[in-house]
This record gives sequence, C-alpha cells and structure tokens, in this order.
Amino acid sequence: MGEQPRSDRQGVEESDSSTARDAMVRESRRRAAVWGILTGLAMTVVALGCIALLYLALGR
Repeated sequence: MGEQPRSDRQGVEESDSSTARDAMVRESRRRAAVWGILTGLAMTVVALGCIALLYLALGR
C-alpha cells in the first residue's frame, strides 16, 4: 500500500520530465534551424561578394 503512491508520483515525475525534455528538444531544434538559415544566408552573401570581386577584377 505504501508503494502505490510512490509509483504514481514517479509516473507523474517521469511525464513532467518527459514534457520538459520534449520542450527542450523542440527549442534546440528551432534554434538549430534558425542558425542554419542564418549561416546559409551569410554564406550566400560571402559567395555573392566573391563573385562581385572576381567580376570587377577580371572585367577591367
């Protein structure tokens, strides 16, 4: 009889920690997606800058 409430509490704690873990995973995936987009944009700007410099250097 003493074991039942403890196992019930443990189940609730596991679901709470699971929910918190899921939220952390979603947040980290969202952050990774944002950083991936920003990195891609930065690489595009650098590539366009290099192309512009080559065009100016070779076009003259």
